[in-house]
Amino acid sequence: MLSFLSHPRRHVFLTAAGILAVTPLCAQVTFDFDSAADLDSAIVSGDTNYFQISTAQDHDGSSSSLQFFDPAVKPAINLLTSTEEPGYPQDPFESFTYEVPIALTSGTITVDFYDPYGSPPPGPTTFEWLGSIILEDADNPADFIAIELTRLNYGGGLYYASEGVDTNSDSVFDADTGTIRTVGWHTAEFLISATESLVRVDGGAIADETVGPGGSANLRLRFMADTPTGGGMGNYLTTPDPISIPAIPGDTFYDNIVFTATAPSAATATFGFEDGETDTPDEFMGPTGFDNPNMAGFFNDFATTTTQFTEGAQSGTFFNGVETFKSIAFDLTGASAGTATVWFYDSLGPNADSDKLGGSIIIENGSDPSDFLAVEIWNFPYPSLDPAPPNNYYLTRSTAGGVGPTDFQSGVLPNRTVGWHRVDFALTNASTTVTVDGIGSATVTGPGLSTNPKIRLMADSASSGGFANYVTIDELDILYMATREPYVFFDDVTLPLSAASVTHWELYQ
Repeated sequence: MLSFLSHPRRHVFLTAAGILAVTPLCAQVTFDFDSAADLDSAIVSGDTNYFQISTAQDHDGSSSSLQFFDPAVKPAINLLTSTEEPGYPQDPFESFTYEVPIALTSGTITVDFYDPYGSPPPGPTTFEWLGSIILEDADNPADFIAIELTRLNYGGGLYYASEGVDTNSDSVFDADTGTIRTVGWHTAEFLISATESLVRVDGGAIADETVGPGGSANLRLRFMADTPTGGGMGNYLTTPDPISIPAIPGDTFYDNIVFTATAPSAATATFGFEDGETDTPDEFMGPTGFDNPNMAGFFNDFATTTTQFTEGAQSGTFFNGVETFKSIAFDLTGASAGTATVWFYDSLGPNADSDKLGGSIIIENGSDPSDFLAVEIWNFPYPSLDPAPPNNYYLTRSTAGGVGPTDFQSGVLPNRTVGWHRVDFALTNASTTVTVDGIGSATVTGPGLSTNPKIRLMADSASSGGFANYVTIDELDILYMATREPYVFFDDVTLPLSAASVTHWELYQ
């Protein structure tokens, strides 16, 4: 095995016997994904925890390649007992928000929640969160007050209040709510004045050690499947590496949100989780979704259920949906004119079941990622009267700003087949063209080197099936093609960069 010492103008290769040779600096850098360390390079960014080294396919004979991996649910270790828990969602601090739908400078906000466990039995406590109900300043979300639902036996089995900003030099984690945890439905109540907000459960004692933003702020309600304070040891937005203890999906339920204003004038608004009250996504060539303008981010991480409810016939619960637009990017800042290559393995080929996404291979403007040119791989036959064979790879182009549908072209790239395929981006200062296995278009061009572009590998459709742009798309349109069944592998990403720009010598062992 050869390794090297880097020099601004040459490489000095070393062996066990000493210096072997001095060579000019190579102008091509290859990521062969023989090791997860490839993703540690200075030019690689993005959702690296959603990609893993796989031995299922290999292009260059090194026995491994890169594949999208949605961790979904992972084993967890109870931090207090060192025992393994059933499983936690991977992503920390998953949540959705609810804008206050009425003018409210003073009044109350109540939320019903279902506790499936109640107070823990005597003995070792369980360091496990069920979720949190948070009232925050939408203009400064780190300023909040919350009820945190947990199985932690702190303060004698009470519900806990917390705050994001310690405004009164007291505690950011307060067990003085006076309400014992029991199995069943309970009500969290935020008491709001113009200058501050306080919280209590089931009309019990007010947790006066914790204080949140008042009605003069831009208030917003947040439901989180986690602890926003790391169990009282931080703030999920401002503390470096805050502790995350995500909830187990489907354990806790929420219902019956009531906003009551006493100032500036009396008003009430009530919301539940019934059909037609919560956001639902559009479906590809199917039913049109429903947009509750006050909600944001609901259906990807939470869902409705009939398992428990207090009004109507449904409630909301965390369920850890499929994450969208997960990707990693390779920075081409400083690249030379030439060819960047990505090899991909297609496991399905011409399959037309219309139920899986393989992914997208993208070159994008480094300053505006909505400006991109992409090769998209999915098992949908293009639904049009295009005379070209329908089971091909698709070429998509979106311009700066990403407004409106993306240019989606069928019949330009070759037919889908099982096996390895080569994607070449021909890079010039002004523009880029792309081919798959030598077939492409000379007239459909993407951002050039002058934009300091990136090559992005995405486990999704960058154009959301040609209807939009992943950077600017409305959240109601993004889920109809989501899948946890990736079937594409990536290997041998070769970029016209100097090794010095990568600054990770292990790539060249």
